[in-house]
Amino acid sequence: MNPQEATGVSDSGESPMISVAGAMAPFLVMATVLCLAWSTVENVVGRWLVFEQAYSQGLLLLAVSVALCARQYRRIRPQSDFYPGWLGPFAAGLLIYVGGDLLVVQAFQQLMVVPLLWLSLALFWGWRQARWFLVPVGVLFFAFPVWEALRLPLQFLTTAVTEFALSAIDIHAVVEGLFVTLPGIGAFEVARGCSGLNYFLVGLTIAFLYGEVLGLRWPRRALIVVMALLMSLLANWVRVSVIIYVGHESEMASPLVRNHATFGWVVFAVALVPVFLVVRWLEQNDGTHGAPERAMAYRAAPARLWGGWVVTVALVVAAELVTGEPWQSAQAMTARTHDKGLLKQEGWVPLYQSNLMGWRPVMSNPDARSLLTLARLRGADSSASDRTRLLAGLYSYDHQRQGAEVIQWSNRLYDVEQFTPVERFRLNSGGAPFSGVTLRDNGTGKRLHLSYGYFVGGHWEATEFDAKVAQLTALFQGRRDASLMILGMTCPDCAVRDTLADITSQYRERVEDYLNRQYR
Repeated sequence: MNPQEATGVSDSGESPMISVAGAMAPFLVMATVLCLAWSTVENVVGRWLVFEQAYSQGLLLLAVSVALCARQYRRIRPQSDFYPGWLGPFAAGLLIYVGGDLLVVQAFQQLMVVPLLWLSLALFWGWRQARWFLVPVGVLFFAFPVWEALRLPLQFLTTAVTEFALSAIDIHAVVEGLFVTLPGIGAFEVARGCSGLNYFLVGLTIAFLYGEVLGLRWPRRALIVVMALLMSLLANWVRVSVIIYVGHESEMASPLVRNHATFGWVVFAVALVPVFLVVRWLEQNDGTHGAPERAMAYRAAPARLWGGWVVTVALVVAAELVTGEPWQSAQAMTARTHDKGLLKQEGWVPLYQSNLMGWRPVMSNPDARSLLTLARLRGADSSASDRTRLLAGLYSYDHQRQGAEVIQWSNRLYDVEQFTPVERFRLNSGGAPFSGVTLRDNGTGKRLHLSYGYFVGGHWEATEFDAKVAQLTALFQGRRDASLMILGMTCPDCAVRDTLADITSQYRERVEDYLNRQYR
């Protein structure tokens, strides 16, 4: 049933003011949604401004989205009413967004921004009118960093395909993790930029925009999307395989080995040519569904329209009150230093350096931190070291939030370009679980052993996943703090794991007592 049938009111007596107000209703709701999601949007726009990365097309997509929305609006001239059936999905989206804030899971919040914007339209235009804005609004989703979850799987997929391609042309390569080694020649790392995520997103975006501009039917749009995705992935596989082949043949002397960005985009453009040809064929063979028709003019009952608007805005405001952070910026802050004596250890002497074998954790925007490198003294000799080195670090977040949380994409336990994990293990520190990992320096081959644990809401967790889940239970205890304790050790003449486990237990007791005093 359309709104005209529901109200039975003609638009002949409608005042211009009421008409404008009704037209503005969905956009006012969109504005309140953006207010709620301000910190998330700010974080995403910051990624757009980092050019030469996977999301640098964000500003362009925003302009395209606005242009497409304006184009559809002129065609349809949608008429506003209130469609309460969409309140359920809208409230569910707000619930997921709020849950993401409480758990500090940025992906949940980023996932919901674009759907909530489109649902703002559906609430006042209904499906028959709002469906024409699915792609114009939804195309923004391709500029949100939620796609980062695909990067590592794409890196491993690229590595596997490259290994197969090299073996097919009789090039011997040793593949270990994300590293492809050509014996006697050199090594390549299938790094983040080699995952093909850039091409994946651009291909996906082009396919959706092509289908929208040409008005292709949805089954044919799906065909174009699948083709674009496959050709984008193929382009990246060809690019990486060719670069390694050229490195093999030139013994790493070719400029293409180090400067291959332009080459990659040329391969990508060529790979999309078959997609463009198929799109052209579909368009010429009655593949379009025609332009949308203009909506019939009517005047919605003011009480129904504005009652729905008040209910919708009230839901958004309630979500803002729960998150407690509308319009809050997630800027980096100057971190204070933990108690300087906390990381000192009897029988060890501090060193004047802030890394161990070039290693130190990368943690973004902690509220408090301490880092100390030490050397172990030889037994009775209080002036000589036995070559055992230890780096102890403690990073704390008083109140986890966007861009400042213990588990986030920008935090790294180690630099993946410098170190490769060769073995993982678990440590038990007085009943508290800790994770361990042995790293190999890619340059020297030397090994470094790490022990780390997350202190969330008064409890120790060994993994990122467990630490993230623990944030939910910590809320019921009235705590939103979280800390990372991490130790790195080199010990050429000892049983390093036993020594590391013993040192971890000593630090854990001291650090746990200190953090409980600070945050309980």
